Amino acid sequence: MPSVQPGSRVLVTGASGFVATWVVKTLLEQGFLVRGTVRSETKGDYLRKLFASYGEKFDYVIVEDISKVNWNQFSVDEIKQKGSAANPVHWYYASKVLAERAVWDFVEIHGKEVNWDVTILNPPLVWGPPIQHLQTPSSLNLSLVDFYLIIKGKPPSSIAPAENWVDVRDVAEGHVRALRVEEAGGERLIFAAGTFTWQSVLDAIHHPEPLAHVPRGTSGLNRDITYLRPFSNTKACRILGMQFRPLEVCARDTVKRLLELEGHPRK
Repeated sequence: MPSVQPGSRVLVTGASGFVATWVVKTLLEQGFLVRGTVRSETKGDYLRKLFASYGEKFDYVIVEDISKVNWNQFSVDEIKQKGSAANPVHWYYASKVLAERAVWDFVEIHGKEVNWDVTILNPPLVWGPPIQHLQTPSSLNLSLVDFYLIIKGKPPSSIAPAENWVDVRDVAEGHVRALRVEEAGGERLIFAAGTFTWQSVLDAIHHPEPLAHVPRGTSGLNRDITYLRPFSNTKACRILGMQFRPLEVCARDTVKRLLELEGHPRK
């Protein structure tokens, strides 16, 4: 399918979410018109104020939650075998697996009947400064809750201590490039910036200079750890020309925003 260029109107579903709000922002910055779907007028009005400088280039519609059903095959099997007793993390993973499979199944069956194609971006843990509607750290989305626990010296048990990450601003940029780059059509792209341990996150936060209110841990700890699942972003870089932000930039920007939510002044 031909690429979609600035001036076109783009629908962003769940526009008030952590990633989606950045997608909307990036689209508007690059000259697109955006219509977002939200679940309530409160969330829609927040976005309207956030993007007020773009005037009528942004609007929203209210769509009530249609994802009442609760995706990696392991997680799907866990849900099948254990049902409601399965770890909530596997419920989340299973939902993603099944949702993506449904998209590819639709394309296989109806691809000749529609005038659009599909590009899938698969990110690991997504961090970065949140711009969605938040009042306190207690209202953070799951991946930022985990990050918040790290900077509070309480590494979360819900994810492995050595994993992959990406900056939300790069995920947003990837969505826009997938629209603009025709070669992205029909592709499945891993969107990961690199690997981390809890200590490497803390080291990144305090580089090049220490940040107040954040523990330092033991600098350099687990630096030689073997990562079991390092993801490759080669395909995303080749097709979309991505250059991913380093951990130091993502970590420090994220911390500064989270400290603002705690009431600490930004420095």
